Amino acid sequence: MDEILTITDEEAIDTAVEVSAAIGMLVGISTGANVAAARQLAKRYGQDKNIMTISPDGGEKYLSMVEY
Repeated sequence: MDEILTITDEEAIDTAVEVSAAIGMLVGISTGANVAAARQLAKRYGQDKNIMTISPDGGEKYLSMVEY
């Protein structure tokens, strides 16, 4: 591991909701954090680089949250 990126709870939740709407499948907050971090790296390294992440959780357990 070379680096740890910090993602706020709000950014992780907002990104999870955005990704869920975009792909039509519920993703969880950890997935939102991973995508937000991948976006940070993409901004840093530019469009000619590939950034890969995983989707470690689903969003079903978060449906009772007001933000979700």
